[in-house]
Amino acid sequence: LICRRLEREGYIVKAVENGLKGLKYLKSHKPDLILCDLMMPVMDGREFLKAVRQTDNGKNLPVIVLTAVGSELAEADSLELGATDFVNKTSSFDVLLARIRKALEVKTP
Repeated sequence: LICRRLEREGYIVKAVENGLKGLKYLKSHKPDLILCDLMMPVMDGREFLKAVRQTDNGKNLPVIVLTAVGSELAEADSLELGATDFVNKTSSFDVLLARIRKALEVKTP
């Protein structure tokens, strides 16, 4: 659903099934932004975020964690691991879209 809405906003979206496939994709591609969850199959979001920050293509890439795990501890942990932003899945699409736009605006090369 999020992918379709982002595409309607003009974004090109590449969705992968899990964190491990996301890392594999990142080794040969450099997206403008990563949107991930904390609860993912095969590799959870914490592991994924740590691994992304260790790759050449991912060390400076904006990463937004979008998750149902809405605790302050999960948010603080994600930010400490290198997330650019943290959005709860209960937030509206407009909030997510604003955060994506903001992350892309301040993206470093």
